[in-house]
Amino acid sequence: RYELLPASTKPANETCGSAVVLQPATPTPASVVDAVVDLAMGCGAAVGDLVYRFALASSQDVDLYAVSVDDDGVPVLSLRSAACALPEDEITCSAGGAAHIFRHALAPGVYYLAVSATAPTDVIVTLELSPPTVAPADEDCDSPPTLPIGQTIDVSLAGHQDDVNTGCLVGGVDA
Repeated sequence: RYELLPASTKPANETCGSAVVLQPATPTPASVVDAVVDLAMGCGAAVGDLVYRFALASSQDVDLYAVSVDDDGVPVLSLRSAACALPEDEITCSAGGAAHIFRHALAPGVYYLAVSATAPTDVIVTLELSPPTVAPADEDCDSPPTLPIGQTIDVSLAGHQDDVNTGCLVGGVDA
């Protein structure tokens, strides 16, 4: 089965230099059907990427979401620093049927979001901003809680973010 649709124009936001502004609370379509691979991503993108940018005037919690409209590919998101272009500019990434990146109290500044997928697809991307929150005590290696010897504990990953690059599960939240 196929459909004949009116011709569309190729997106112009292929690079960091041509990034389109991503408005908060505004679902934004991204067609990664014929995009060129410009940026290295740690979460396994198989097709090209489109680039968006947003600026924070003050520290805020940031949620980035992506879902495929046609289910032809799994969305891949790459949150990037203001430098944007190099592999080390990736802050974190996420891939999944409902890709999601969360960051506690992201500092003021300019950020980029590369959107890709595992196959050509149309994606809806959404940026949500909220007041900054304090990360849980077990969020990072700076001051982790003491693990009791000989006891089993439950570790909730709710409210956590991916901030430890261990190479095990890129894009997965950790505690």
